[in-house]
Amino acid sequence: AVVSTQSTGDESADVIGAHIPALGLSNKAISKSDMETKIEHTGTATTKDYDIPYQVAFAPASLTQPPVEELLLQNTLWPELRKLYGHGYEVYQCAGSPDSTMVATSCKASKQQFAAVLLWECDNWTKSRQLVHHNLTVTRMKFSPDSSFLLTVSRDRDWAVWDVASASLVAASPPKCHARIIWDCAWFKDGSLSFATVSRDKKIKVWDFTEAHNTTDKWSCSCSRRFDAAITAIDISVTGVILLGFETGEISLVKRDNDQISVLCSVERAVCPTLTINTVQWRPGSEGTEFAVCSEDNNLLLLRVLLTPKNEE
Repeated sequence: AVVSTQSTGDESADVIGAHIPALGLSNKAISKSDMETKIEHTGTATTKDYDIPYQVAFAPASLTQPPVEELLLQNTLWPELRKLYGHGYEVYQCAGSPDSTMVATSCKASKQQFAAVLLWECDNWTKSRQLVHHNLTVTRMKFSPDSSFLLTVSRDRDWAVWDVASASLVAASPPKCHARIIWDCAWFKDGSLSFATVSRDKKIKVWDFTEAHNTTDKWSCSCSRRFDAAITAIDISVTGVILLGFETGEISLVKRDNDQISVLCSVERAVCPTLTINTVQWRPGSEGTEFAVCSEDNNLLLLRVLLTPKNEE
């Protein structure tokens, strides 16, 4: 579903929350005017500033302490603009282009016909293209920094690079470039069109762009490193620091040095999640010092690291 937080320009019509009707499946928007409407009903709940109809679970709140689960369930709904239909099974991954013009989605799949990636145009939310290549579930998708290319990785142990404008396959990995499932991928942000992939085979591989005409040779593996645990998540900062999350919950920071990958540091184990890390993400504009971690133990961690010249050496 597509959600929005945009202002309408009319203060009374601005969306301040959402709720799910008793017999509905979509999050309906609640505007300020809805909250201020006086409704005579014995079930009306009154707060300091609003009269809230009994049908509406959402209620504005000023928090002085961490919220309880019930409040989170009520007050963290986003109003839906539209539902996008097209996949044969439940959606597994979603990615947005940096220029905010395109969204890519994938679903769980055991056949090529269901493993297709769908591209959606953000201006009218119509399906633009269908990218067919992988044979199993696409586990992660990442747009290049300039939004020109889309990188996809899959359970079939292959990766593919697509031209977004033409929706054509630009390059594909050599057969079984990883020995196990590829869990994640990330582009370098230095304009080199290089990217990295991580897998259950415990390896990170860096792929550099070449001028080859063959689709299987346009990107070649320039360096790799094997770790002690399966790597499940990766992100690369603007300064080239590579953030890795592991199946064990551990977190490491590494950096590429020509044809080698060196470890800068590892986060103290007591701070790390206890279960598999699903996603890691550098904070935009933090220059590789702050990042977020999501894991299977239902935790979201926000961490800050200070890399000294000694660490970078």
